[in-house]
Amino acid sequence: MTYAAPRRTTSGWLANSAAVLLIAAGLLTVGIILTLLAALSFFMSMINFGLSGGNFGILGSSLTTVIVVGGIGVALSSAGGFLLRFWWIFLLVDVARGSIGVDRSAPPVEVKVRCRSCGRMNQPDATYCITCGRAI
Repeated sequence: MTYAAPRRTTSGWLANSAAVLLIAAGLLTVGIILTLLAALSFFMSMINFGLSGGNFGILGSSLTTVIVVGGIGVALSSAGGFLLRFWWIFLLVDVARGSIGVDRSAPPVEVKVRCRSCGRMNQPDATYCITCGRAI
């Protein structure tokens, strides 16, 4: 008797999950950097506004830039966080099902029967042990 033993592999979802994880990490990193740059730009524009004696032209253009850059940063961070949660949910569901990377095209594995008296491995259809001759 031969049985095809399932073998674990990185095909299917796991092969793509590394790419999803890298994209999510990239989006989060870029989004956080843009958000921090927007916050820094906001503080710099407030300092420039105070040093310029209340010039609202400087403040208006700076705040528009802060809002646009901060909005893009928050949107990218949100998208990266969503992808990261999405990736973990599907990974945990696949682990719970036990279907992560099961390769159905694995070569068949032959199952043998061990003799209880001498311990010799025999063919599965054998009725007597090859070595000691006792019934299996």
